[in-house]
Amino acid sequence: MADLTTVGTPEDPAYIEDHDNYFDVILKGDLSAIERLADVRMPSSGSYKAVYNPGGPGNNPTGSLDLSTPPPGPFTVASSDHTIAITNDLNGSLVATYVETGAPVMRDPFSGQPIGTLLGAAVIDTVTGATIWCYQDPNNTIFYASFAAASAGATNLAGGLQTTTAIDLLNTTSIAAGTNTATLSGSISREASLNSTLRFYTVLDSAGTVVDPLISGGTLRPTDGARYRAAALSSANLVSTTGSSIATSNGATVAFSFSADGAKLYAPVLSLANGSDSWFAFGAATSDGLEHLTRFSAHVFGCEDLKGGGDRDFDDLIVRFSVAQSAT
Repeated sequence: MADLTTVGTPEDPAYIEDHDNYFDVILKGDLSAIERLADVRMPSSGSYKAVYNPGGPGNNPTGSLDLSTPPPGPFTVASSDHTIAITNDLNGSLVATYVETGAPVMRDPFSGQPIGTLLGAAVIDTVTGATIWCYQDPNNTIFYASFAAASAGATNLAGGLQTTTAIDLLNTTSIAAGTNTATLSGSISREASLNSTLRFYTVLDSAGTVVDPLISGGTLRPTDGARYRAAALSSANLVSTTGSSIATSNGATVAFSFSADGAKLYAPVLSLANGSDSWFAFGAATSDGLEHLTRFSAHVFGCEDLKGGGDRDFDDLIVRFSVAQSAT
């Protein structure tokens, strides 16, 4: 049994994350027995543990099951007690497929869809006509999908966003402290004429408090204005590992990956190349007092790069990120 859908259906991030989607439950039996299977129950309560989508935090996610309080990542919703009807697909017509062959494939930051150039058909089912296509992402990583891949162009959103939402900080607190024990990676796209660079700095809490490098034991909050901005961008707080300063050209999407210390929180800051301003994840810290970053979904945020709020489309830079423990 497998979690499949009709060929050509665009897949959501949870489905793409499941690299073995053909084999969810394997049963042994003769054809007549298999044909009589009608449904599968997932108790998920009492003495039965809940089931989580791949990539989640195991049995201890934060957030509510109804998503009124979102979990920290896109693949963390626990199953509730329910029954799933089985669709008999013994003729092989439900063949939605996604396969990564090696390194993670670059994703469109906004939609989460894999980005790739079509190389041709890899597998053609001569009975149903279903086709699995071979793609190559911008970093030359090969992957296979039965649905169309996204392009490497930047997402262009409508302007006039009225309200913003606090973004997810890059959280490595579940990873043991030590030099470069966490890998922060993802993709960014830019739909803006201004050149800018995305960087990251260490914060002490979700409110954005930073260590004051000029006063032993001192801290600064976003409401401290210019002093806070200087402290956040100081060498004492700014992440400086290879790849941690990220930029791309207008209309393009690129991948990023860099190492950082575990057991910390990191906040993004978008600095304009002309040196006029840096936009922080905390509106109180910005020179115009406005929010320049907003959350689109779990681990996805967008940036507005113009002082005064600009056109408020928040697609001047769109970022999708993930946090993982570095290989040892």
